[in-house]
Amino acid sequence: MKRAQSGTTLRSMLCWALLLPLAVLVMTGCFRIEVAFLVNDDGSGAVKYTVAVSDQFTAMMEAEGMDAEEGSLVEEEDLPPGAEVREYSEDGYTGVVFTVPFTDYAELNSIMQSVDETNQEGGVGLDPPDISQDENGDWRFSMLMPAASEDDGSEDLLGMDALFEELLADGWFRVRVRLPGELAEHNADRVENGELVWQIGLDSTEERQLTARATSGGGLSIVAIGAAAGVVVIALVAVAVLFFTRRGSSGRAAS
Repeated sequence: MKRAQSGTTLRSMLCWALLLPLAVLVMTGCFRIEVAFLVNDDGSGAVKYTVAVSDQFTAMMEAEGMDAEEGSLVEEEDLPPGAEVREYSEDGYTGVVFTVPFTDYAELNSIMQSVDETNQEGGVGLDPPDISQDENGDWRFSMLMPAASEDDGSEDLLGMDALFEELLADGWFRVRVRLPGELAEHNADRVENGELVWQIGLDSTEERQLTARATSGGGLSIVAIGAAAGVVVIALVAVAVLFFTRRGSSGRAAS
């Protein structure tokens, strides 16, 4: 098990992520989050969620004498079918990359149902996207990013800029999308190796509609993949944290 710079376990560090509202963590640079929807020509693909917490933030919290919550344990059968979890450690951030593959809409819908209970406990409140193939065979992506809410805890950051200034530059929240075919139009901030990337600012006072269209070279017509995909991704952070909680507990018992 990799450890953060302060010596805390990955499990403890991730539990810290549950103690503050998601918007607060991202806005202060304490979190790195990327939600990725990767769709293949035949409609199969993967939903990938990356979540990492600043090692410096974890050390700062522990220096204040605050202990991370234990969290709940999860059985392996509670993980989505075919799910893969690997550790993330980069630039002073430690966390997990959680990937769930799907072959078609029916399987993805089944995955969504299998983690629905976990999603109710740990969802982050994002509306699911719409990813579908239109009558012309073109793939379309649409996702609404809500404006910052006055009740999300962001107001608590007023007057704390100096405390989090060093952390602010390194945190981010991104949405990444790969659609089959050739990109025809989009409003992404950039394109990386054919994948659209939107850099999201959760302190924005205006909603942001993410859109893209790709001309298809064929493939299976699957409608509303994103409706299920979004729910799955929203659940991934909760399942990932619980998964590593269980691993951390097992490791200590074995030692």
